[in-house]
Amino acid sequence: MKPLYIIYIHGFNSSGIATKSQWLREYLHKNFPDIPYYSPTLIHDPMKAMQQLDAHLDSLSEVYRFCFVGSSLGGYYAIYLAHHYRDAKAVLINPATTPWETMYGYCGNYKNDVTGEEFSVTPEFVACLERFRCDPLIAPERFLLLLQTDDDIVDYRIAKALFARSPQIIRSGGGHSFSDFKEVLPDIMSFFSE
Repeated sequence: MKPLYIIYIHGFNSSGIATKSQWLREYLHKNFPDIPYYSPTLIHDPMKAMQQLDAHLDSLSEVYRFCFVGSSLGGYYAIYLAHHYRDAKAVLINPATTPWETMYGYCGNYKNDVTGEEFSVTPEFVACLERFRCDPLIAPERFLLLLQTDDDIVDYRIAKALFARSPQIIRSGGGHSFSDFKEVLPDIMSFFSE
């Protein structure tokens, strides 16, 4: 079996140095120092973000088995990438499941606090997200779903139903950032190692 390569994909208007990414990096450094880890700050534009990821990953796909960890919109991207790279697995943290429908309420101007990049979310931006839709889902056993019930951004019940045949860790309370993330890092690595 090919060795693992772990990729963290941040959510909307976040960055590759988001808190969960740093926790995962520290955990891997301490417990799995030989596993490569990649956590880029993505370009805000969905098409360019996917091109950015593909440009890095395509040359590595023959060597490694990719393991994606995606949060929110990054979870949506991780679903697509796990379909694209057929032997990949993905951990989805409070994932956006239909952002081409739900993100119209986010149209407007934004500034990324980490990069300083200013950008706009337009109806065209939102519609573009449907290009990465994976319907039907394949190989549900290759996805681990992490949900917290008090998520105020996405309705956890939608992802729970969509990934009904996938392993799931559902925690009461919490929020969209999945505040218990540190506690489930051993579960994530167990899932990736299976």
